[in-house]
Amino acid sequence: IESINNKIMDSKLYSNIEGYLTEFPLEESNKILSGEKVTIHGNSSYEINAKVNQQDSTLIKEGLKSIVNIDGLSKDYEGIVTFVSKIAESDNSGSESKVEIRVKITNPDDAIIFGYEGYANIVIDEKKDANVLKNECIRKEDNKEFVYVVEGNTAKKVYVKTGITDGYLVDILDGIKANDLVILNPPLDITNGSSVKAIK
Repeated sequence: IESINNKIMDSKLYSNIEGYLTEFPLEESNKILSGEKVTIHGNSSYEINAKVNQQDSTLIKEGLKSIVNIDGLSKDYEGIVTFVSKIAESDNSGSESKVEIRVKITNPDDAIIFGYEGYANIVIDEKKDANVLKNECIRKEDNKEFVYVVEGNTAKKVYVKTGITDGYLVDILDGIKANDLVILNPPLDITNGSSVKAIK
């Protein structure tokens, strides 16, 4: 009996992680064939694997925070960049080279299933209480940036100093105040002192 119990104990499989059993090809009384395996996906760690273009990859570093969205789930998850490949690869179509990155979800829950698709917004830089404008407000002249501010019924040209940008919004460090009325995408023929009418 002791010998039989020892064989039973030797036949037991133990996992060193918590998770979900997703592949179990073994059947009672059958021998284990070479190459067969039991697969367990841990439920405490999920990663998003993605490929980004070469230009964006130069801005991404390991340790950057991100906001992860999973298709079909309404919750935003927190993430952190854990891997940035040192190799840029292109497919056979000759398209732009891309770099593999991995983002680990730091607050996973049971709603996530392995194989789900999603995307990650990586925070390259951030600033609290920033005074921002849409990029379309900014014009350039002799390497200087300016905007048009509405004062009464007149457009006033104001030079500004800009900070970080996400490609859509730009931080204004100096030149305008929070309540200034700035012209969005000003026409090319507008000049300092042009008559304008504000539409709010």
